[in-house]
Amino acid sequence: MFATLRASNDPNVRRYAELLEHSVFASAPRIFGAASKASGQQYSAILAALRELTEPQRRSLFLHPYFTTWWHQVYHAIARHDRGSSLEDLLPHLGRFIVGQVIRLPGASLSRISIPLVNGCELRFPGVQTHLKLSAPEICLVSSSPKGDLTLECGGESWDLRDLLRAGSQKSQISVLRVRRSAFNGIEVDTEDPFMEETFAWLRDRAREHGHTDQIFGISMTAHRRGQLAAAARVAKTVSPNLWEEVISYVQLLGLMKSPNVSSFTTTRMPGALLLSESKHAFSDPLFTAEHFIHEALHQRMLYQLAVQNLYNNNEEDEIWSPFRQQSRPIRYVVQGAYVFARLAEFQLLAASILKEEIAAKRFHEVQAMVAESIDGLHRHASLTAAGSTWFGQLKTLHQRLNTQAAI
Repeated sequence: MFATLRASNDPNVRRYAELLEHSVFASAPRIFGAASKASGQQYSAILAALRELTEPQRRSLFLHPYFTTWWHQVYHAIARHDRGSSLEDLLPHLGRFIVGQVIRLPGASLSRISIPLVNGCELRFPGVQTHLKLSAPEICLVSSSPKGDLTLECGGESWDLRDLLRAGSQKSQISVLRVRRSAFNGIEVDTEDPFMEETFAWLRDRAREHGHTDQIFGISMTAHRRGQLAAAARVAKTVSPNLWEEVISYVQLLGLMKSPNVSSFTTTRMPGALLLSESKHAFSDPLFTAEHFIHEALHQRMLYQLAVQNLYNNNEEDEIWSPFRQQSRPIRYVVQGAYVFARLAEFQLLAASILKEEIAAKRFHEVQAMVAESIDGLHRHASLTAAGSTWFGQLKTLHQRLNTQAAI
């Protein structure tokens, strides 16, 4: 488990996608059918397109961060017995998620899927590097030909959708919005999609629950910030190319944000998405930025592991002491922290040796002390499964190996 592994070869990521696919195909017809009866809207074209997706398209769809957070919200709306406006607003987004996959990975046929406008008059397709902006709200439909060509119909006019996204239109009705890709291996960057905005709102609510009044909001990927992130990527690749290739494979979506307290963040609500903040060094410290990116990306790998495999028999609400937060926390967070910091310590030890950075050496010893404390706490309080015992053994082996290397 602690060996370098890319997401495309991770059996836990594959299993996560399979479980999500099973849940969607088992529940979507019932959910969309009930919504159709309640609202009169027809979702048959969207459901047909979902079934038409090829295996690579389905995997890419179900693992996109916006899809997973959308499905999370749909399920919560159902749990609240909300068959009204909330669910009606959510369900049409599946159309733009599906079209995004068909644009990138041709293969499925589409029969005039309705695409909702977001942020007023924008057509956004997650995973696609360009968005479209209409001059006025219109009903928009996307369909495909037998040859795989995609047609966008809006306001009585039609366009080849791929050509429109690639080259734009001479007509004033639609303009093309270019999306800045990240310096991190072309990762999608977005802070304006409704589901990212909703995540920032959730973070603000979460901060208020803990007594903070954080004004957390998204910031754009400027040329200056892009250069700063590129510098951080160069540092990470210099220190550990294999680790860097591993961690970027687990991140599909990057959101930049402004926050006085939160420096980086990932959430089970949006697997595959990573939020970086300007709270401390404003991306000006390449090593600091690289460390935070690696930290959160490693959380992504562990997130998939915990989603598909039980490592402990404790109840989810059982709390133990977390040396990483200096407070009692649910055991899953200590398991996550122990893994992430143990692997981050290896990066810091390498950084201290290769870059001759004193701060990296200092951080290595601080982190190793916290990992040691977490190992002791898990040993005393965690009821580990067979898989958990294997994981715990690997954690201890890595920790001991790093101590030995540091002493040489």
